[in-house]
Amino acid sequence: IESAGGGTLFLDEIGDMPLELQPKLLTFLQDKHVQRIGSNTLLHADVRIIAATNQDLGALCQDKRFREDLFYRISVLNLYIQPLRERISQIEQISDAILSQIATRRGLPPFVLTDEARILIETRPWPGNIRELENVLERAAAFANSQRISKEDLDFSLTSSLSNASSDSNDAGAGNLSWTPGMSLREVERLAILATLEACDDNQAKAARMLKISEKTIYNKLKSYRD
Repeated sequence: IESAGGGTLFLDEIGDMPLELQPKLLTFLQDKHVQRIGSNTLLHADVRIIAATNQDLGALCQDKRFREDLFYRISVLNLYIQPLRERISQIEQISDAILSQIATRRGLPPFVLTDEARILIETRPWPGNIRELENVLERAAAFANSQRISKEDLDFSLTSSLSNASSDSNDAGAGNLSWTPGMSLREVERLAILATLEACDDNQAKAARMLKISEKTIYNKLKSYRD
């Protein structure tokens, strides 16, 4: 905190902060003072705090896993960032930016996704959001035979196994749909199709049989999600 004086301190995944540390952060936010370990001197630190979490802090407060006074102290301006599955039109641009960073870091020419690879990326549910997308593209860039990344270069085995493990721990039928009240029927339908495709390893014919619709319907639905 002291080294961030005069600037901004970003606290990622603040919902995971241990309860025993939360009073210390609350005290700093109230008094703007810090104390070094082993010192009795209070140091002023003018720091702007930005915190991020993928958890429901209100629910954590009810479960006594997050201090309510700290919750209200940090909830000055709240910004909700949509998950990737709700930003289909931006996934292509985000993927290109990630691949550009990978190429620059490695001193290589730019990587390019084939059309089939783009469609596959845009129709994934991405429960791990940006970090999951970054990992998939990082692996693809590492093992691709050229600067063109094809559908075959995209390895979802790790993320799929995590999703399946999460699904097994949920109630029967809950799956990975991430349904929430108020969600449009179109979005529920899209999530159902994408979750089924993931369970079928992107085999559209098999997914169509499970959903009791035609393979052409799945193709048209996926195409409409891109438009």
